[in-house]
Amino acid sequence: MKPNPPRSLVGDPRQRFQRRPGMHAGFAIAPSLTCIVATLILLLAACRDDEVVDDVPDSADVVSDTADVVEDVPVDADIDVDTVSDTRDADGGDADDVEPDAGNDADVDAEPPAAPDVLLTFAELPAEVNGGLGYVIDDNEPVPFEVHANAADTTLDIMQVGRSGPVDWDATRLRCDTALTLEDGSTVAADAIVPADALRRAGARAWLRFGPDNGLPTDTHIQCTVHVSGPGGEGSADLSFNTRDLPDELDPFVRPDRWLLTLDRDVLSVSWLVNEDRTVTFEVEQAANGVPDWEEALVAAGILPEDNPELRQRLRSRFLTGVRQELLRVFKQSPDGDLDEDSVPIHFFMQGDPNAPSVDEFSEDGDLSLIAFAGQLPDTDLFGQAWLDANNQGAEDNTVLGNGVATLTMIRFFLEQSIGVLLFQDILPHTGTAPGRHEFDEVILADDFDPANATSPAMRRRYNIIKLGFDALSTAAAMTIAHEMGHSMGLVTPGPPPRGLFGGVDGLSFTYADEDSWHIDMPGPNVMQAGGGAELIEALDNPPVYAPLNLAYLRGRIVVGGPDIRTRANLNPPQQRIGCRHR
Repeated sequence: MKPNPPRSLVGDPRQRFQRRPGMHAGFAIAPSLTCIVATLILLLAACRDDEVVDDVPDSADVVSDTADVVEDVPVDADIDVDTVSDTRDADGGDADDVEPDAGNDADVDAEPPAAPDVLLTFAELPAEVNGGLGYVIDDNEPVPFEVHANAADTTLDIMQVGRSGPVDWDATRLRCDTALTLEDGSTVAADAIVPADALRRAGARAWLRFGPDNGLPTDTHIQCTVHVSGPGGEGSADLSFNTRDLPDELDPFVRPDRWLLTLDRDVLSVSWLVNEDRTVTFEVEQAANGVPDWEEALVAAGILPEDNPELRQRLRSRFLTGVRQELLRVFKQSPDGDLDEDSVPIHFFMQGDPNAPSVDEFSEDGDLSLIAFAGQLPDTDLFGQAWLDANNQGAEDNTVLGNGVATLTMIRFFLEQSIGVLLFQDILPHTGTAPGRHEFDEVILADDFDPANATSPAMRRRYNIIKLGFDALSTAAAMTIAHEMGHSMGLVTPGPPPRGLFGGVDGLSFTYADEDSWHIDMPGPNVMQAGGGAELIEALDNPPVYAPLNLAYLRGRIVVGGPDIRTRANLNPPQQRIGCRHR
């Protein structure tokens, strides 16, 4: 399978996307696993050219123009995980064969800058999902819909898009047909130009922030226009949108949530059989053995040692730190977990943190929700499962035996097939040398080890493959946790806005695949997609995030919901849950 070319809503929020053929609803995946799959495929594709390159970035950070699925790959193949390099041009030829670009000649004039090209929107929403274009199903006529801005907490955004040339933000002329109160308390009359120095600015975006002290008028239809200029010319855009109050019954965060990841589930005993091709068949007994199930899974993957308690504790902590940092990135929080106005308003804890709440504090009417880091879920191959809670109207206990994040199931997905064993064979307990048992490990697994100080290519190779395993699995785990938490926080409610968030709407022109209700496959690697057909190449360069419409909901900048799908009570009895599996 040849991956689709990279696409991104961030690059051009107005761009419409070509849907992939042959995709269908009803399957789900832990979204960040696509990053691991891409790494596996790209490493193998690079090895087929029988080339060895001496240096690559740490953790085998790789980018390739194309990658075909490799069938029947022998597990004895020699993979240089240190060295994956893209040496081909866009047509597949060798880079050395490319003729010099005539445009580099000194006597050729530089191209003049392009004219500015901007989108005027709110809550940082791309044009496809802000209600300005209507949504298109199967190339039919656009269907009108509205996204309601939260009058008390939103942004009015000017975003450079496409191949926009530079913008002189000081020359921006923004006006709306409604009087606006600015952050400094001053008022701009209807149809008057907003002072350019009132705009916040960062990179390719300038915006006005509306909060509790300078909210927009509620239940109001607002029309705005913007004119921009730059050295390449001029550009303009317009916007029409409606504002609403965000009532408590539709507010996902009347107060910030607290979330606790539990780490002590022990209901399994895991062993494995090694097949002739060195793939693994796992045997799982429903019986506690004193070892947390997720740790057993990481031992099987060559991430944690089985019989070195001191090293195991250090590597366990290192792995969980990676999971935490990925989650904080997705939640738009600082590395220390501090919140600002752009953060998803939750406080995330792991069991064992010094300030972590107790599981006993859980109450359905409280602000503490739980999710389990588990091994596998009973009688299923789901990667994760969680309670659904439209508009996040109560706390959720996702530690019940059917819910949580199935770490062992993720690892089985790779180690039960040759491609996974091939990549990690050097550190897998049954094919290589597990962490802590190699002569290099005392040095490379030290907390202060700098790979630049590796004394040999073999030492650097071992460090890189262990780091790749840590990075890939911690990212996969974090994105699955964020995905399941997203369901319990109200993502992705079925139907178009303002009732829903396009969950389960088939045939959309701006999605890559049809999904079941409560999932959506937006372009780019995004947390709430469910399909294995995600953008493999893009996931390497761009770690998954919540798509802009979902992030606007989590930030409380839009109003979502209706009388038939707005409270937790609508989901009981029985309380519904949704699972996520690989294809």
